[in-house]
Amino acid sequence: MNALDFLRYIKGYVTFKGEGGFTERFINLCSIGGVSVRDLSYTDSSFTAKCSVSDYKKLRHIGKKSGVRLSLLKRQGLIFDLKEKSERRGLLFGAVFFLVFFAVMSRFVWSVDVTGNLLVPKEDILSLGKSYGIFVGTYKPRFDEVATANTMAMESDGVFSWAAINIKGSRAVIEVREQKKSIKDNEIRKPCNIIADFDGVIISAEVLSGTSFIREGMGIREGDLLISGAEENEDMSASFVEAKGRITALRDKSFTLSFNKNGRVNRISEANESLSIYLFGLRIPLTLSTKKNKLFFTDEVYLSYNGVRLPIGIISKTYYKTAKVTRNEEQLMLSALETFSESSYELNRNTLLISAEPCVNVERDRIIASCRWNCLDFAGKKQEIITES
Repeated sequence: MNALDFLRYIKGYVTFKGEGGFTERFINLCSIGGVSVRDLSYTDSSFTAKCSVSDYKKLRHIGKKSGVRLSLLKRQGLIFDLKEKSERRGLLFGAVFFLVFFAVMSRFVWSVDVTGNLLVPKEDILSLGKSYGIFVGTYKPRFDEVATANTMAMESDGVFSWAAINIKGSRAVIEVREQKKSIKDNEIRKPCNIIADFDGVIISAEVLSGTSFIREGMGIREGDLLISGAEENEDMSASFVEAKGRITALRDKSFTLSFNKNGRVNRISEANESLSIYLFGLRIPLTLSTKKNKLFFTDEVYLSYNGVRLPIGIISKTYYKTAKVTRNEEQLMLSALETFSESSYELNRNTLLISAEPCVNVERDRIIASCRWNCLDFAGKKQEIITES
């Protein structure tokens, strides 16, 4: 179909038949009256032709003058096809709405991601980007990617050395480069000693810098000098350095916790779930009545395509109602032992335990849990050397 045929299809046309009369006079009157007749074909006593819908109305008068009897054979064109398929009109409107909807939605940002971050959490960068105008629902034509990225980098207090915002389709990517600052290079080296921070017996010692005052098997008491930051030079002068070393010692360690037997705790008594649909930045609630409490848990599930999160998903919030209850002695004992076990683990995280002597005392109004360990532990803490300028 060429361009002219397409235009004729949009406007609509008819095919008609002419019988009797004077065919030549009919054609001459059409030419004089400005009526366009095409695809004319003759038979023995009749002819067929095509013309536009508006011109066919004029042919009635011309047919009477020429004695030609006209009859309509067929209507063709877009408007007639729509009338014949009126039951599918909703499908057409739906397709048009779909195209218009996605044409409008494509002008917004519906997914924001972060790349290049090593130390700064992704959530913090997304929150920072939102404060500068890049978030789910940002209108792309009014957003300046370059200026916003430069502002983020300059106002980050040296956290980012460079930032860029790239928008492809409806997906935005915040790309950052963090400042590479070595903590060791920025440390202020101060002369110091290493002194004992507990009583024990030296098992091993590795001196990296400074003057050692210890040997294997030697007993130490808290506050004793283990490694001095003063070093003697060849010319009998002294210089002060930061003492460094790795010292392990055998020691006794104890820990005690006390728990009130009359303590009251919060227990979950009721839970309510609230569901909502997340659709292109809008939250549509599915649950009409939900008791909202301060304690709640949120679960978000989104559709994704090729690893990109789409702005369509379901958000579930579970609200918990709590009530104060009094624990019985058995519940209190289990809770006390669990808390004591967690605290003991944190206390001995970097310790090699050799033996342990746990003890639990139940008194009238409290439970006392304690333990004594024999263990290998790292010994020594830094003590700054104060020098005169």
